[in-house]
Amino acid sequence: MSAIAVTSGQVSPARPMDQDTIIRPYIAAAAITAGQLVYVNSSGLVDLCNTASAGKQQCRGVALQTVGAQQGVDVLQRGEVEGFAISSLAYDVQVYASDTAGNLDTAVGTKTVPIGRVMATTTKDSSGNIKKLLHIQTDLINNW
Repeated sequence: MSAIAVTSGQVSPARPMDQDTIIRPYIAAAAITAGQLVYVNSSGLVDLCNTASAGKQQCRGVALQTVGAQQGVDVLQRGEVEGFAISSLAYDVQVYASDTAGNLDTAVGTKTVPIGRVMATTTKDSSGNIKKLLHIQTDLINNW
């Protein structure tokens, strides 16, 4: 199991105007850092997703800002996002919600909650390698 590191100051949707990108506003139940996975609690607020805790594994997306409790936060539910350390991961590898609150991982946690995939882009980096983006696609229908 390997946690996927995030640089919260660099978290942003890669293609915010793409017709397939879904970003929804919520209110935070507690402090949330940009790049953390969130779920919607019974009060309608977002809090940190955790696959080891009943009810908290219902991941609904990635927070796009760092906020405190009771503040508004945009949540990417579908689309590409920047700010994650994925250069060492293989193209097309699946990523999952973690047993560590708010984290993404390369392996499943207590519950298997797939959250995205490493995607190839149409551009290359300075070394000539095809750039990678993290594609997030939450499952808003199923319960785990």
